[in-house]
Amino acid sequence: MTSWTVWYESWQMECCGTPFSVGDEVSLPLMITPADRLDAAEEWPLSVVEGPVRAVEDDEGDRWDVVRAEGGLDVAPHASLGTPSGRLSVTGLLSVERHTGQWPEAVGRVASVRILTRGYAPETPGGTTYVPVPGERWLRPVDACPKWFTGDDPARRDDGALVVLDAMGGPGGPSARGRGQ
Repeated sequence: MTSWTVWYESWQMECCGTPFSVGDEVSLPLMITPADRLDAAEEWPLSVVEGPVRAVEDDEGDRWDVVRAEGGLDVAPHASLGTPSGRLSVTGLLSVERHTGQWPEAVGRVASVRILTRGYAPETPGGTTYVPVPGERWLRPVDACPKWFTGDDPARRDDGALVVLDAMGGPGGPSARGRGQ
């Protein structure tokens, strides 16, 4: 079994997600964003996704490229990668993406959940727009991913969850389900 760390941003869960607990089997639409497209000040757990690319068509006839990675994990490449063909190898951040398209979802068992809390400060002195403070981030383990994340304190808020997912299915094996299944 192959384990993957997945970023589940708070707004993705709050909008369209279903809470889950450690030990649950989940089905998640995953995308990989290349490391060079991430904020260099952030420390993210990066994954290497490598495998054959195949085209899938959603219910509306739109075409999406999907990479079948080791352990049978299906991942959509970030748009910045263009339209890959054949095989793709990319190092980046795996994240849940429920709003870009409809591609097969990766299926796995939740091994752990950690909530990411960040420190925030006004972008300009006295301003009302808050931005993350570099280096101010904390992870705390929890038994379940919440539907709603805390955000009452503008200087410190929960921004999402880092989820360790044990992919179900062997290389090339069944691990994907279409949306709504």
